[in-house]
Amino acid sequence: MAEEIIHADKKARKKVLILVVLAGIAGAGLAVWIAPAYLRYLQGIEPGRAVVLVKTTLVILFLAPAPIGAHMFGLGRKAAREERFPPSGLKIIRDTKVITGRPAVIRGRIIQTLATVMILLSLSAALYCFLILPRIWEW
Repeated sequence: MAEEIIHADKKARKKVLILVVLAGIAGAGLAVWIAPAYLRYLQGIEPGRAVVLVKTTLVILFLAPAPIGAHMFGLGRKAAREERFPPSGLKIIRDTKVITGRPAVIRGRIIQTLATVMILLSLSAALYCFLILPRIWEW
């Protein structure tokens, strides 16, 4: 049986590259300009409001990976269900050999497991910031 190879989608590759570059620029801008302004703002407000603002910021930051985990879980489920990795209809950014049968199911289950861990870590970190961290600050 001949190996099936899915060829890269050049438009998807370009889109991903642009997205990564923009995310890098946004991250650098956040670190260079917004973070110092945020810290200056926190120093200028009353401590109680600052704690609430920091807590809210941390919860939002920790919840950000959860939707990515949900997407990964769906990808793993589709791969396991189809017994094919990458699953049909998925745009890829480099030429990829298709894996079928039991190895594809195992790969799909591994992706689901890692996605579940990612979601649980995201939720538990956000919950920690929301419930436990304020109690520590009260001491």
